[in-house]
Order: sequence, then structure tokens, then C-alpha cells
Amino acid sequence: MIYYKLIDVTVRIHESARSIGYATEMFRTATFKSYQDLDNHWVKFNGMNYRYFLHSALIRIYAVYDKLGMILKDLFELNLGDVTFEGVLEYLHSPKNEERFINSLPPIKKCNYIVSSSAYKRLYNYRQDFFHLLVKQDFMPVQYKEILDIDLMLVVIDNSKMIYDLIESIDIALTSFHVIGTYHSNTKA
Repeated sequence: MIYYKLIDVTVRIHESARSIGYATEMFRTATFKSYQDLDNHWVKFNGMNYRYFLHSALIRIYAVYDKLGMILKDLFELNLGDVTFEGVLEYLHSPKNEERFINSLPPIKKCNYIVSSSAYKRLYNYRQDFFHLLVKQDFMPVQYKEILDIDLMLVVIDNSKMIYDLIESIDIALTSFHVIGTYHSNTKA
């Protein structure tokens, strides 16, 4: 079941990457057409500009983290309800938690690295701003909007790389657990 969830995660990352690609192409096209305000280059529907696709990538990447939280909960058989990525790590770091030994395992070490990284913190802040309708670009002069948009694009890309590293770590853990399980099932008589 965990592998199916990992497939869903990779599909969401792919969707995020496609959104970034589309945003980049729209940004390039608007620049090529000499738009003074790149927000004015729309496709299909009024308002579907490059920033729409940037925010689509942001939401998808953030959703991937929550999906990874559920995968970690299942992988380590944590007795938690629906949980976020941060919720799993918070639970594991709790002094009341008897399963704190899990913190020393490679996937959790990667998670700890991720949440302490600048890219993850910036992703979190961009997401909070977007969900609370505080998108800074909406209030900025044209010449400054693109700087934040490019930063958001880089943040999504950096988080995608960290997610791929975490997926690899989870895959290695699953393989190791399977080997241990097979060994124990073969040694029982």
C-alpha cells in the first residue's frame, strides 16, 4: 500500500513540475511579446497567467509533504489519525513518545533536514500567504513581482529535489524492512 501512495506522490511532483514548466514558458512568451506587466499574458481563461501555474505548483508540492506524512505514519506504524508532514515529526519529537528511536532512522533524518531547510520554510511561508490571500505580488510594482515569482519557482524546485531524496530513503527503508521480514519468516519453524 505504501508503494501506491509513493506513486501518487511522484504523480503530484510531476504535475508540479509541469506547472513550473508551463509557468516558465508563459513567462518567456510574455517577455518575448514585450508585455509591460507579465500578468497580462493569459491562456484559455481570464486570469490564467503564469502566476496561476506557479501557485498550482506550490499547492501540489505542499500537498506532497502531507501525503509523505501519511506514508511515514504507515511505514513506521504510528498510531496517529490523519496527520500532516509536520504532525508526524512533531509526534516523533515529543518527549512523551515511546517511539523516539525512529528519529535516528535515515528517512526521519531526511525529514528533519527538510523542515529545517530554508527552502521548506520559504515554501511554508508562500503557502500561508497564498491561502490567506496575502500574495505579496498582488501589491507590488510590476518591476518587483517577477523577483518573488522566480524565488517561488526556485523554492518549488528545491523542495522537489528534497522530496526525491526522501522518497529514495523511504524506498531503501521499505526494502530493508522487507529483507528483515523475509529473514524472520524463513527462520521460524
